[in-house]
Amino acid sequence: MNLKVKVWIEDKNNNLLFGGGKTQVLKHLDTTGSIIETAKQNDMTYDKVMKHIEVLDNNVEEEMVLRLGGRNEDSVNTYMLSADARMVLQAYEILQYDVEKYARKRFKELY
Repeated sequence: MNLKVKVWIEDKNNNLLFGGGKTQVLKHLDTTGSIIETAKQNDMTYDKVMKHIEVLDNNVEEEMVLRLGGRNEDSVNTYMLSADARMVLQAYEILQYDVEKYARKRFKELY
């Protein structure tokens, strides 16, 4: 038997704000600076990546994704994560690790 654990954060109306998917989207966006490349790396459409960003923009007080004024050589807007977004990402990854660690330990005790 294997244990699988997922952690996500919801708003007060139970709307998904942050989880594994958004973590990957934000990491790739920060690395590539491109919505298009992020979509490719996550096997998503451009619109799906933008929807992830819009959910954060509309439901998190801090600005998470910064659109830079310039465009890259392909005439595409470039993006980067804010310092707040990087802190949230780091905190989420620590939380995910801690929950998984505890769950694996407890799973071994019970099974």
